[in-house]
Amino acid sequence: MRPNNKPVEIEQISTDTDPLEDRVLLTEIVRAIVQHSGAVRVTERIINNEHVQLLVAVDPRDHGQLLGKQGKTINAVRTIFHAIGGADRKAFEIVLVGAAGRRIPSRPPSSGR
Repeated sequence: MRPNNKPVEIEQISTDTDPLEDRVLLTEIVRAIVQHSGAVRVTERIINNEHVQLLVAVDPRDHGQLLGKQGKTINAVRTIFHAIGGADRKAFEIVLVGAAGRRIPSRPPSSGR
């Protein structure tokens, strides 16, 4: 039994997220991973009400660090946003982009072995 028998107040948590909050969260996560945090830029592209692309640009020297071995680091970040999107019924696509906005693959090409 709880001391004082006072009712517990439960705060209602909204599952609706503001797109700006999503972008800020991703920016902070990426800045914590890379060495050159001042170069991190996240741009949001809304495809439709249920699909949002988050384009992540970092210093070229940080690409490998953000990707991680076999894409594990960037995929872990994607997993976080998959969970956030599931609560909001929204799909987040996180894309690492390099110079001139070109997409950087999350995994190196397979050697075909």
